[in-house]
Amino acid sequence: MAGSFNNVGPDGADDAAASNRRLSLHIEKTPLAVIEWNSNFEVVRWNPAAERIFGYTQAEALGRHAMDLVVPESARGHVDRVWRDLIANRGGATSTNENTTKDGRRVVCEWHNTPLVTDDGRVVGVASFVQDVTQQKRTEEALRQSEERYRVLVDTTADHIYSYDRDGRFTGVNEALRASLGRAADQVIGRTDLELGFSGPAADRWQQLKRRVLATGEVQDVEIGSPMPDGQVHTYQAVLRPVRDAAGQIIGIRGMSRDITERKRLAEERERLNAQVAEREELLNAIVNSIPEGIALLRGPDFRFELVNSVLQNIDPETVMLGRPFAEAHPELASLVLPVLEETVAGEKPRGFVDVPFDVPAADPSGPRQRRFVSFSYAPIRFPSGQPSGVLVTATDTTERVLLEEQFRQAQKMEAIGRLAGGIAHDFNNLLTAILGYCELVVDELGEDHPARVDVEQIRDAGNSAATLTRQLLAFSRKQILQPALHDMNEIVAANRRLLQRVLGEDIAITEHLGAKQPTVRVDRGQIEQVLMNLTVNARDAMPRGGSLTIETANVMLDESYAQMHVAVTPGPYVMLAVSDTGHGMTPEVKARLFEPFFTTKEPGRGTGLGLATVYGIVKQSGGNIWTYSESGHGTTFKVYLPQVQESPEAAVPAPAALVAGGHEIILLVEDDERLRELARKALVRDGYSVLAAPDPATALELSERHESPIALLLTDVVLPQMSGRILAERLLALRPHMRVLYMSGYTDNAIVHHGVLDRATAFLQKPFTPAALTRKVREVLGAPAPRQAGPE
Repeated sequence: MAGSFNNVGPDGADDAAASNRRLSLHIEKTPLAVIEWNSNFEVVRWNPAAERIFGYTQAEALGRHAMDLVVPESARGHVDRVWRDLIANRGGATSTNENTTKDGRRVVCEWHNTPLVTDDGRVVGVASFVQDVTQQKRTEEALRQSEERYRVLVDTTADHIYSYDRDGRFTGVNEALRASLGRAADQVIGRTDLELGFSGPAADRWQQLKRRVLATGEVQDVEIGSPMPDGQVHTYQAVLRPVRDAAGQIIGIRGMSRDITERKRLAEERERLNAQVAEREELLNAIVNSIPEGIALLRGPDFRFELVNSVLQNIDPETVMLGRPFAEAHPELASLVLPVLEETVAGEKPRGFVDVPFDVPAADPSGPRQRRFVSFSYAPIRFPSGQPSGVLVTATDTTERVLLEEQFRQAQKMEAIGRLAGGIAHDFNNLLTAILGYCELVVDELGEDHPARVDVEQIRDAGNSAATLTRQLLAFSRKQILQPALHDMNEIVAANRRLLQRVLGEDIAITEHLGAKQPTVRVDRGQIEQVLMNLTVNARDAMPRGGSLTIETANVMLDESYAQMHVAVTPGPYVMLAVSDTGHGMTPEVKARLFEPFFTTKEPGRGTGLGLATVYGIVKQSGGNIWTYSESGHGTTFKVYLPQVQESPEAAVPAPAALVAGGHEIILLVEDDERLRELARKALVRDGYSVLAAPDPATALELSERHESPIALLLTDVVLPQMSGRILAERLLALRPHMRVLYMSGYTDNAIVHHGVLDRATAFLQKPFTPAALTRKVREVLGAPAPRQAGPE
């Protein structure tokens, strides 16, 4: 619009036009919105910046009233008055207003308004220069609100917030610090710590920290004590940071201190309580782990292990229990135990299981698993805090008791079988003595060509076989005659090496590990050789495809702990004889019956089942013990323990020269079995002896009293009616001190032997015997020197 900013005369028309073009170019390029209004407030100029700010194009804006374009309806009356005053007063005005855009948005604009006056003083319009300051105002408002929130936060926080200048004077303090100091802001600002009364070691350290921040710019994060006006020393966690100007120079310090006195007290109290809890837990763990029984606490619906002591874990070391549900840790027991756990936690009467078997790994990882037995008991646990109830499980390792009970039952069974076998053997010996004796008498009377001689000899051979069986039964029942002497176990093994190798065959190798020290025992050598032979034969039968046999000897000490685990073992020094094979081993069922008479795993016709029974009886009668270690598929070891003797082995005594049978002496024969009495009488009379036969002790005493001639020998059974053969011998010896005594019996018990071993001063004849054996023994007794025989005890 011509003359809008200056009235230009005709002479300067060209210059004015050029100036207006340049001005228009600047107006088009400026980032400010340039709006020109006429006196009616209608738009006559609208540059691109105005388009960007308000959204109207130049075509849309030109000619429109200002109020319709940018002024909110609520402010139009106010703006109209302001602009009219501006035109009337012809002075510029600046204002910040909220305006509207074409799309209805509200923008905040800063307006610089100037009236357009002609040379003659007429106001022809208004020029407005507008800047969109919406974002700036929003930023300023956000900053204001932030500062307000910061101020509120600073003044409402319990922490002390403050600032210093480089001279150490307070430049700001929050409400919490003012309250702690008991001073108003104007009493703190501008003063130093010292001026406010802080002194002492804590104050000195505080000054050092501030100087370090100012000197180095390092942040100081420290815990420091500070005396308060109430006289108490509070502990603060303080952080001091440098304050820098725009150039990066340190101009002060800003700090924050948090009173941690109570927190430290609570922390110390918590540490003390934690220490007490830890100590009690340690004590509880020590108590729980020192209890000889296994302890476990199971909680929750799945009965999860929350506590497991070391004893229970050691029962089954391979299984991880802690933290696992019972069914997951022991699936093999779940169906058995879970119902009991549910009943227990429900409050029903607890139950327990006795001797539940567990298979645990052996000490040697390559060896078979070991069977252990555990007894369980259950008790409900109620927690007063309302936590879920649980079940306390107590587990006792009963393996030792179970094994001892099994050993005791086995020992009782073997003792009962032994008594039965001994009784049977005694009765059989009486019968066999008669059978064999009369067979021998008949054979002697029959000629070589007599047709019945062969039949009688067959009867005699069968009787001898039966006598062998009875001897084995007597060996098992520990009722046989032993002739013990001191022997070196190593020498016994060495002397039988070739014989044992022949028994084993070429496909089984013998290995010997003999003890270095002389292992001396008091045994019947022949019986121990029988033990060694029977164990070797048993090992051979367990290795049909060959293998190796190991024989070991050693001096060992069986202590109290070993004796507690093995019935009938007395602690002390022993000589061990071990025979091990690499055969097929034995099942537990076979081991349980191993030493029973007539028990065998061989097919019919390949064994009597008396070999190991004989071994058992010989070892027991010799004062020792035998134990078997075997697993199916892992071979077998027999260990024989015989009492060790601290003496040297005895030199072998040469056998006495054979005595000539027959004699003329008078013999008093006492036997309650008529057939045996008559057999013995005939045999003795046939050899020239005079015989006084008595069926019982009373008759024997009567015959002795009537007979005035010397009686050279009392031949008596041990077990007699009215009184024993020993008592009869004592009564007769009191009257006839030079009379010799020969005992006979089908078995020997404590009436004959001391702990199963015959006294050397006692003459004894084992039934069954033949007439020839009887007469030889009689001649031996009569021909020997005649010491007083007190008889067997």
